[in-house]
Amino acid sequence: MNKVNKNIVTIIILVITNLIMLFTIVAMLNKKPVFITVNKATPASIQTPIHNVPNYNKKNNYGNSSLPNKSDTNDIKTESIYVHDQITRINSNNKKEMISLKNETSKNLSETGSNRAKIKIMTSKKKTNQEQDTKIINKEKESSNTEALNKNTQNTAEDKPKSLSKKNNFTSMKWGVFMGPEPKNIREFESIIKTNPDYLAYFVHWGNGGGKLPDFLKAEARDKGRDLVLFWEASDYTIGGINQPKFSYKSILNGKWDNYIKDFVKQLKDYKGKVILIPFSELNGNWTPWSGTTNGNTPKKAIEGFRYVSSFFKNIPNVKIGWAINAASVPDTSENQIENYYPGDNYVDIVGVDGFNDGPPWFSFAEIFDKPLNKLSKYNKPIFIFSFASAEGPNKASWMRDGFFTQMPKYPKLKAWIWFNQDKERNWLIWSDEDSLAVFKEAVGE
Repeated sequence: MNKVNKNIVTIIILVITNLIMLFTIVAMLNKKPVFITVNKATPASIQTPIHNVPNYNKKNNYGNSSLPNKSDTNDIKTESIYVHDQITRINSNNKKEMISLKNETSKNLSETGSNRAKIKIMTSKKKTNQEQDTKIINKEKESSNTEALNKNTQNTAEDKPKSLSKKNNFTSMKWGVFMGPEPKNIREFESIIKTNPDYLAYFVHWGNGGGKLPDFLKAEARDKGRDLVLFWEASDYTIGGINQPKFSYKSILNGKWDNYIKDFVKQLKDYKGKVILIPFSELNGNWTPWSGTTNGNTPKKAIEGFRYVSSFFKNIPNVKIGWAINAASVPDTSENQIENYYPGDNYVDIVGVDGFNDGPPWFSFAEIFDKPLNKLSKYNKPIFIFSFASAEGPNKASWMRDGFFTQMPKYPKLKAWIWFNQDKERNWLIWSDEDSLAVFKEAVGE
């Protein structure tokens, strides 16, 4: 019975073993894949499936360590060896696959690292290129901005009068202009002549508009760096002529105009720009109420009146006093000569002359100005041609050229000239013809 039982057990073991071998062969034939799980912490952690093969080095499932007899188990042993070999081969293959997979993974990681390095290098190069491109772009923008700025500056320079530092290209003299009585006249002049004059001339009459300094002169003269040359006329131009006793030297010396003069002093203080104030211009002529030979006036009274008025401005730092005579004394008498009207060095800062080529007959620049300029040169004062111009005519341009470039430089004390730019008694305008305009532009450095 025991023997029978043993045989049964042996048969069962043999059947089980054959079944295991069969399952193993089927599994090999089906080539079931190796199961792999990848751990994120370990790039290629490999786990093999558990094969259901008995371990003969351990106790069997029945709780006993005995093995089948050799005689009864030769076939089993043979099959077991075969199965073991297959399992070993499978494990070997799995190991090779594991090694291959590990190598491939390492290679991939290496390539990934290499690619990252390449990407880093490329990124670095791209960044460098971007930085270089940015620098180039910024440089181009800066260059463009500089060009735009230069262009805007150039346009601004074209739109605005040029700097005061721009002097006459042919002489060291400064220059100025009477553009007209209204801002629109100034606009017109500035639209034609782009160079900024050193001086802007203007006329204020005691008897008109309250004798006030127009507010627009702050913007048109002071704010544009132009010294104001102010012809301060003791008259009422709506009445005109010489018969205006209200403005006689007698009334002035008696103090009837003191309040007005003091108010005008305050106006010039408040103006704050530089002013050359010219009272009683052309007093050696015979066409104004203050002329030395009209209305019972004399050169002596004229000097007294000039000293009296100018003394009000003595301590005003932004105001200088100009003394302007006419180029020709009218009448040309001994009493009416230029030297008879000079008020003295203490009352005058600048001496000057007005003169016009009004023709016919046509007078040259020298014929008009040589005599008075020579006389003025004897005073220890700078000389201005305070107001001058030429009438329209075929020789106007040549007259101007001779005056600017030949005659004026002969007088070292002559420091400035002021053009009377009006179409009034004559067409004194610098653009009365193209040639005259060209000469004027040349004279002011355009």
